[in-house]
Amino acid sequence: MRIAILIPSLEKGGIERSISRISNGLLDLGWEVDLLIDKSSLEAESYFDQRINFIKLKAGHFDQNKNLFFSLLKNILLFIKIKTYLKRSNTKIILAAKNIPLGILLKLTKGNRLKIIIREAVNPTTTLQLQRNLISRTILKLIKKLSYPYANRIIAISNGVKDSLVKDIGIDPTKIHVVYNPSADPNIIKFSKEIVPQEFLKSDIPTLISIGRLVPQKDYMTLLKAFNISSKKLKSRLVIIGEGQERSSIEKYVKDKNMDNEIILLGYQSNPWKYLTNSDLFILSSKWEGFGNVIVEAMLLGIPVISSDCPSGPSEILEKGKLGDLFSVGDHNRLATLIEEKLNNIDQSRDKADLAKKASSLYSIEIISKQYDDILSK
Repeated sequence: MRIAILIPSLEKGGIERSISRISNGLLDLGWEVDLLIDKSSLEAESYFDQRINFIKLKAGHFDQNKNLFFSLLKNILLFIKIKTYLKRSNTKIILAAKNIPLGILLKLTKGNRLKIIIREAVNPTTTLQLQRNLISRTILKLIKKLSYPYANRIIAISNGVKDSLVKDIGIDPTKIHVVYNPSADPNIIKFSKEIVPQEFLKSDIPTLISIGRLVPQKDYMTLLKAFNISSKKLKSRLVIIGEGQERSSIEKYVKDKNMDNEIILLGYQSNPWKYLTNSDLFILSSKWEGFGNVIVEAMLLGIPVISSDCPSGPSEILEKGKLGDLFSVGDHNRLATLIEEKLNNIDQSRDKADLAKKASSLYSIEIISKQYDDILSK
């Protein structure tokens, strides 16, 4: 069987890592996998098995973010290119990971000759709330309401995402399958064994770590405020891995609080896991997530986890606090307390981390790929 995965913008990020693991798993199950891409990075392409067929659409160098006209023009060109590909390859199944409305449009023109599976990676409630005005929210909601029902099936990456699709978009729940991300990649264990800089290992105090883009979604200010409180009672250091638009505000906070020696900004790292495995506590302070891959990655490496109880994913992964600790979004005082409790009870924290490590097997590539195989084969 052949499947085409629609992900025109192939960047280095969580969605791309998840799609690469799903693709590689499907290959092992006997599928032929074509990746429909328009622009990509060499690093993102390196995530994928060499058996993957990269179908480079080359739909022009238009900046879709510039305005609505260029976005529309770009998608028209992508539509024409993909139609040509479908005719040439005789592909019968598309998994739409990005540009979902484009995938639905292809379905409408091909009818029953084409099966479209949507992979919804973001909580629709959050997506709608992020729109700048009522008109944008209304249009986006209408597009989803009108287009999503035409999909043969919808894969939600968490129960929270599914609930939002049902409640806010009005999708028939029987059409939605919850399949988590295959975040427990054995390659993470291999990469975690790479040597970190010697100066990173020299610290004789506990190391807290957070990994993610420096953007408002990740709410690093809550983490910084919490660390400012906890570090006055328990000496420790905070390592932040990631790059983004919030870097300058984070640097300003660190400087204003005279915490240059306690907070380390490592920027983007292609291998964050070698730092993660040499840390004592992982913290996620996000305002929202679709799933929360890095939580599973920390679990896989046996690192204790504290996460915001944001929509959606963390509470499901951590089994409502059984496998890690949760705090309300933005509550830096509670986060500070949890950090102190974790560092004061290292043995208890490790016991919970051991349970979490065992539970991480639920997110293996083999298990998740088999679930995809079952859905795609129906």
